[in-house]
Amino acid sequence: DKLAATVELCPAILLLDVEANLEPIWDFLTNTVKLDDRGVAAVVTAHPAILEADVKKELRPRLADVRKATGVSAENVAKLVQMHAGVLGKEGLQCLQAHIDFFSNDVGLSKPSMGRILGTLPGLTCMSIAMQLRPTHEWLLKIGVPPKRMERLLLAHPKTLSYSLEKNLKPTLTYLWEEIGVRDDKIGKMVSACPQIMGLSVEGNLRPTVAFFVEEVGVPAHCVEIGRAHV
Repeated sequence: DKLAATVELCPAILLLDVEANLEPIWDFLTNTVKLDDRGVAAVVTAHPAILEADVKKELRPRLADVRKATGVSAENVAKLVQMHAGVLGKEGLQCLQAHIDFFSNDVGLSKPSMGRILGTLPGLTCMSIAMQLRPTHEWLLKIGVPPKRMERLLLAHPKTLSYSLEKNLKPTLTYLWEEIGVRDDKIGKMVSACPQIMGLSVEGNLRPTVAFFVEEVGVPAHCVEIGRAHV
């Protein structure tokens, strides 16, 4: 039972006054953070100590810190807060700092771009940097995506960093190399131009599409070899 768990975690919330404490915080979470009822419940359940905080002296400044550090807009910050309720707690940005540093220092994102990317796909901040984000970023650089184009690539398709190397990226690359004929020196440019392709299934999307062009439309096979004809 979520209510019981919340009370067990922070029994002091039962001492709070509805008008003096709970209603102002509810108003802050719904009208300022713009969480829906389900989001408020998720945040309070995950971090009930928020209910004891002062809206003016603590919660508003913490929310401002989150937006300033991540670049996420007021319209999108609710998604981030719902995933990381702790940012409104005393620890503040500690739960996000490693990801902020990674996107800023390793990937080289500007603050506005980081805000757009995390606002679109806040789940990136829940992924392991060591096991998912950094290996994928390094792999994209290795196949030839220019560092200066990485920001544009992620703005166009933030999900690229969430794709599995073994299940998505490597099989797709192998297909592009071996069956489509994309040259090694053109892969990075192609992925930069259309990163969405790296999330497609070889069997479910790419191979049937190529077969349609060759067999149904009558496009000569050599013209489908993107690397030799069009890149």
